[in-house]
Amino acid sequence: MPKRRILPMRSPRGSTVMLISALMNPLAASCSDSATHPFAGVVWISPTCAGAQREGDLCRAPLAGVEVRLSDSAGRVAASATTDAAGAYAMRAPAGSYRLHVVGVVKIPRCPELTVTLPMAKPAPVELECDSGMR
Repeated sequence: MPKRRILPMRSPRGSTVMLISALMNPLAASCSDSATHPFAGVVWISPTCAGAQREGDLCRAPLAGVEVRLSDSAGRVAASATTDAAGAYAMRAPAGSYRLHVVGVVKIPRCPELTVTLPMAKPAPVELECDSGMR
């Protein structure tokens, strides 16, 4: 049986790279082929105060330097971002339903997972509040 030889396609704008990327990662192809939607929010950790809280004191702080991911139902990552010093994150992803979760954080703090559908009917920052375990 003769060996097959793959020849690169000559095209402006890097179509060869896009084709190879699409074959290796179908999710990446769908991202580049369809419109993406902005998505942002803040990750908090609370409580950060020991003992009784004063009324009106949120007793929380931004959680900086953690990775926030949007994953599809098959567990593929559609988008990710790292929170800044203010706990803020921003990313873009194609339309769809995703699981929003914080990764790389050990048992404490415990962070919830949320279901997010893009595009959002009314875009607003999505906040995740992680439990510090402090009581």
